[in-house]
Amino acid sequence: MTPAEIISRFSPAERDEYLKAFLHIDQMSYAGMPRADRDVLQLAHYTDLNDLMVAAANANAEKDQVAKAPVIVSARHRAHGSGGVHTLRCKDQKTLQERAQALKAGIDSYRSPSIGTLRMDALTGDHVVEVRYYGLG
Repeated sequence: MTPAEIISRFSPAERDEYLKAFLHIDQMSYAGMPRADRDVLQLAHYTDLNDLMVAAANANAEKDQVAKAPVIVSARHRAHGSGGVHTLRCKDQKTLQERAQALKAGIDSYRSPSIGTLRMDALTGDHVVEVRYYGLG
């Protein structure tokens, strides 16, 4: 990961904190140390901070991947009289409502499509909604 990629994964406040940490390493007291020992110690501090930043950037990247993961809506259809019922389930309530509206819009208005009350499945933690419609004959 390049330095630009690492920095891009942090908020401005986090960037400020890491910059302060880098400056703190420069301002540490190395009095009485030979130049070579001072350089080795300073490099060790820089390496530790770099490792910490890379680990935090990777964690932020993983969070971004999880946030961008597609939301899965499962659908099941069953016949009900001359019409039918679509049962939709999803962890995300907004996505579920959008999918139910799209499904309802795709059903012929003569079939009187309707969206039932949104409910929560206590066992799975999914939001559940039914889209019902009537048959024509």
